Amino acid sequence: MAARGEIVGGRESAMIRGIGYAACAVVWCTLWCGCGRQESAAAAAQEAPARRAAAPPSGGEAAATSPHEQPDGRTLAEFVDDRAVFYAAVPDLASLAALLAGSPLHAVAKHADFGSAIENLAGAKAWGILGHEVQRASQGLMRGQAEVAVVVAPDGEGVLRTDVYVLWHARDDAGRAVRALADFAAALREKAPELIVGETTLAGVAVRTAAFGRGGARAWYFAPCDGEVRISTDTRFFGPLAPAARPLRASADFTRARARVRHAGIELAFVYAHIGRILGAMLDTAGGEGPRRDAGVAAMGAAGIASYRSAGKIRDVWHVEWPEARRGLAGPFLRKANVRGALAVVPADVGFFGVMGIDLLDAWTRAGACSANARPKAWEALAAGAAELSASAGADTRVLLTAFGPDVVAYARGGSSPCPDTLVLSVEQREILRDAARRIEERLGRPLVRESVDGNPIYAAPDPFEAYLGLGEQHLVVSQDIDAVRDFLRNRRNRANPLAARSEIREILEHEKLGGMLYVNPHRDHAAVSEAALAALAMDEDLPPALEECLREIGRVLPQKLGPMWMVFQGAPDGIAGEIRSDWGAVPMALGGGSIGALVGLPAIAHARQGRGERRVLAAITAIMVAQEEFRLRNNRYAQNLSELKDGGRIDAETARGVSNGYVFKLRSGGERNWTFDARPMSGAGRFFYCDETGTIRAEAGVPAHQESPVVRESP
Repeated sequence: MAARGEIVGGRESAMIRGIGYAACAVVWCTLWCGCGRQESAAAAAQEAPARRAAAPPSGGEAAATSPHEQPDGRTLAEFVDDRAVFYAAVPDLASLAALLAGSPLHAVAKHADFGSAIENLAGAKAWGILGHEVQRASQGLMRGQAEVAVVVAPDGEGVLRTDVYVLWHARDDAGRAVRALADFAAALREKAPELIVGETTLAGVAVRTAAFGRGGARAWYFAPCDGEVRISTDTRFFGPLAPAARPLRASADFTRARARVRHAGIELAFVYAHIGRILGAMLDTAGGEGPRRDAGVAAMGAAGIASYRSAGKIRDVWHVEWPEARRGLAGPFLRKANVRGALAVVPADVGFFGVMGIDLLDAWTRAGACSANARPKAWEALAAGAAELSASAGADTRVLLTAFGPDVVAYARGGSSPCPDTLVLSVEQREILRDAARRIEERLGRPLVRESVDGNPIYAAPDPFEAYLGLGEQHLVVSQDIDAVRDFLRNRRNRANPLAARSEIREILEHEKLGGMLYVNPHRDHAAVSEAALAALAMDEDLPPALEECLREIGRVLPQKLGPMWMVFQGAPDGIAGEIRSDWGAVPMALGGGSIGALVGLPAIAHARQGRGERRVLAAITAIMVAQEEFRLRNNRYAQNLSELKDGGRIDAETARGVSNGYVFKLRSGGERNWTFDARPMSGAGRFFYCDETGTIRAEAGVPAHQESPVVRESP
């Protein structure tokens, strides 16, 4: 079990590092795509790149603004192999920069004062270099296709290695861009003295380097090569590039994901992620064990998303490959909902709206089976409550659930809340519910009917529930606001101003297949919720005050600037597909926001996490020392491994497995006289710890600690 724990922990750590590296790669890749002067970016947007101008229109209304396919020239997807778990391509940086310059990110950056936050974190010199490059981007001076890929694969020693690859076709700007990047890395030493910046030669190419930790535990390399900017953690990326033996571009997962979104083309951005492999590495779902197997998570495959322009708006089409979803908990959610019917009965003025198809009986059965295995006590409590309700209603829970149809609708009236305040369920067997209500009234000895609307009863739910339930011919509407129930029942057939009448959804309703829909219109209440959430994140991560205030401002401003967003989706035999419609587009917003957020936050977050991780490791080492002495008193010898110490109750299961808080633990014993213990960071960066029977804890930065290393904590 200890060996398996090390493997699982290694996978999780590798993927966590991979996600961090991917975020860093997005920073480098879109460093020149920040929000700048809107008027300059707009001028750049008028200058169509030759590649897109040469592509044929896709017909119809989109002839003038049609999305276009990705160029067929050199692409990173040819050179990385099919073990890549993430890939993103921006066909033209200038187009994305123009979009971001006029996006809500511009307002957020202004209000949140990102400049001061970055200057405090990175230093004045680094901020000066970065500000100059952002200005060049805003003026449309950064062009060319940029790509990033993340590959996670075994390193030959039983550990997963994560490598990042960035390829930017910068042409004449390649040399200048690399010099700016090297100057920026050197300037960061003002705030990060442990950063090692240098130069080397790889395959005859002069390469700049940036590494953290003693001896460069993890190094990044960047260089101009034949008009390309190459950035990677893999030294092999800087020689002559030859197509991989099993290239990502030819893999079945990649081609399927791309084919499902390519009908829209790839004008602004294309993103590919192999969700199954990512979750498998992070959560150990590769074997499809336990609740994750029951939920169908282990069957998730690749996902693709493409972003393009249409009629002046940004559209994002997406597909998630999930062929066995119907076998897991998500199966009921793939039922086709009556979207048009829901749009006809919901008021037009909503802040949130969602409709999806759910087989409630199937969902209850599957959730029960999964919860009974994963959280038996929680399931017992839920089942007991359901049994009590069934006894009151005089009908089994399963019988009650058969009364409902597949449609589940939720909405927030008037945009007054970030959360839905009204729930509507379709009803197929109304008499089952009416009989259940009569039995509950008989048991309570009092009526539940509060009033009637057009002959349809409105019930006041019995204690401890605080809600009203309106039972129509085809719907059950539930809300804590009786006015919401009245409104729905009065307008359930011929609403004068339904959501379906809004001009935004006319184009959406042209879809032949609609399995479900979500709509959200962020406003001040959403801002309050997001501000509180980001403030909590800042406190949890021990972030600097300047960054904490930036996060708060993001929460206040961004929801109010985004505007409404629609998402339509439908189930297919091989997964779930859909489209996101908004003023700005989810992919460009994610790339721009992710780059700025990662640039500001990653160094501080990494430092904060490292500090907390080391404190927890020191606490674990102290517990191990105490456990060893107690074990020797009982057994006349020291424990040979961590598993032997678990029974004493001093250390937890995670520590006993030898992997905890991003560290690998090793315990060695000489029997009754001595023992040694060392803790090594999985990333190779950070402090290494050592202790022995003397009770003194020692540490080294970047290299394994030993009995002569500097003392961190004396023997008690």
